Amino acid sequence: MSLELFYTPEDDAVFLSSQVRSHFGADLPDDCGVIVRHLEDAYDPVELEVLGISAYLPLETNDGYCAKTDTLTFGRALTDAILVMEKDDLIAYWLPDGYSSNELALTAVALRNASKHLAPVIDAMTGVPARQRG
Repeated sequence: MSLELFYTPEDDAVFLSSQVRSHFGADLPDDCGVIVRHLEDAYDPVELEVLGISAYLPLETNDGYCAKTDTLTFGRALTDAILVMEKDDLIAYWLPDGYSSNELALTAVALRNASKHLAPVIDAMTGVPARQRG
């Protein structure tokens, strides 16, 4: 299953959905504009919302982007995550919540195939279609 992209230039926002809807979400502690929605009884990421997407583009200049793997990571270092959940090209990294011993807190989220998923956004921002960019 592929992620479906919704982009609203007037809001500078991107919404990626695996077409599974959820009302349960978490934002990144250091960036409340990055929100991951997950399944109620699990931490599988099913939707990603990024407010202020232009701050993360162009990809090549973003510290969270790895060109070799074409992965854009939002959030902090992933080495201490105790739970890593994947759905489609979304990967969510979780740590114990400092307030509740029974809950986990989102520490990072990664988007694989970032240039593919974000191509319509990049095209709209640059005015240059991906096939014409080098």
